Amino acid sequence: MDQFPHPHEDGVVVDLRAPRERLRVNEHRLGGHPTVGDTRIPYDDVAALVATGEVRPEEVAEYYPGVTAEHARQAVDLAAQVDAGQGWVPLENAGRTA
Repeated sequence: MDQFPHPHEDGVVVDLRAPRERLRVNEHRLGGHPTVGDTRIPYDDVAALVATGEVRPEEVAEYYPGVTAEHARQAVDLAAQVDAGQGWVPLENAGRTA
């Protein structure tokens, strides 16, 4: 995962084109929503499957063939970052205030 120094505070800015080594963002795939590798499987679907604790990362391939345990771990990691408010904002929500 590439990270760049944040110019205004201590921290980093994640390269959102490749938010994790095995996760990708492609503007022509799912409207730019992060996916597992070069699939059309949304990272957050995989993260939600593992987050319940009922499915271990090693078992995700039973639900999503081709998704490895490492894909699943990275999806969970990105989901945690987004949930903590440190992630990306979907384009349709950009510029909106609560």
